Parts: sequence; structure tokens; C-alpha cells
Amino acid sequence: MARQGRMGITGNARGQEQLRSAEKLAQVQREADLKELLSLPSGRRFLWDLIDRRCNVHGTGYSASGSETYFLLGQRDVGVTLRGDIQRADHKAYARMLIESVSAAEDQRRQVESAQAKADTEVEDGDDGE
Repeated sequence: MARQGRMGITGNARGQEQLRSAEKLAQVQREADLKELLSLPSGRRFLWDLIDRRCNVHGTGYSASGSETYFLLGQRDVGVTLRGDIQRADHKAYARMLIESVSAAEDQRRQVESAQAKADTEVEDGDDGE
């Protein structure tokens, strides 16, 4: 009797081998796609945002509500899986993404402080910007 596989009915050894081959090819393509994303600063920013903020990998998944906890843990699991995929594709990429994220946050903090200092100076000088 034929067995239902992910790509259809595979009732013989040849069909099962083709299925394994197709799955391996898809995995190789996914890894190549991920490496391409990791080679781009915009790709690393996007993936970091996904892992850190959208999936909250570095936070907790627990909530006072049980159903919300399940939802948060599901999001976190997606992020943890993606982090593992990134580390397998390029073992240095995750550390690079972390360093770039910290650097961007520091740059943003300096810009805010500079803008605040400029606004404070304008107020002291009596210039309200008009």
C-alpha cells in the first residue's frame, strides 16, 4: 500500500528517494537564501528585528494569561528556530548582528541627546525656532 508523503504518494523506494532529494535541495536553497540575507546590512537588520523585537527571543514568554503565554512562547519558538538557522548558515553572523544592533542603538541615543542639547540651547537663547 502506498504511503502519503509530504509531496504526494510515495509507495516505492524510488519515490521515497526522490522525496528525500527534493527536501535536501529545498534545505540547501533555504540556507543559500539565508546566507544572501546575512551578507547584506539591511538583511541583518531585518532578521535582528524579527528575532529580537517581533519574536522576543531575549525576553520572557510568560504572561498572567495562559493563552497569551502560549502565543508568546510560540512567537519565541519561531525566533529561536530562526536564530539556530542563522548560526548554522554563518556561525559569526549572529554576533555581528548583535554588535550592529548595539552600535545602532548607541548612534540613535547620541542623536537624541544632540537634538535635546540643541533644543535646550535654543530655549536658553530665547529662540523658539520661529
